[in-house]
Amino acid sequence: MEHVSSKSSFKKEICYRILIAAFLGYALTISVSVLISFLLPLSQKDAVAASSMLSFALYTGYIMYVFSAKRYRSVFINSLLVLAVSALANALIFWLRG
Repeated sequence: MEHVSSKSSFKKEICYRILIAAFLGYALTISVSVLISFLLPLSQKDAVAASSMLSFALYTGYIMYVFSAKRYRSVFINSLLVLAVSALANALIFWLRG
């Protein structure tokens, strides 16, 4: 009986990691990509193009991080913190630029 419950908890953990990687990873990648485009000392078009290309590497790295971490709950909490900080930084930069 113990084997069945550990198997279902493993499947549950994999599902959580997939959801975290897909949805939270996408939101995090977009938020950080926008922040990078604001901070790069390039013309607006070049900064957007560079941050868009960098976002593919960020998203791939994030997916690897989600599946390599020991606990998916800590990944979820850390990701929410980074998302909140980058969203606040984006809002502040957008507000300061007017």
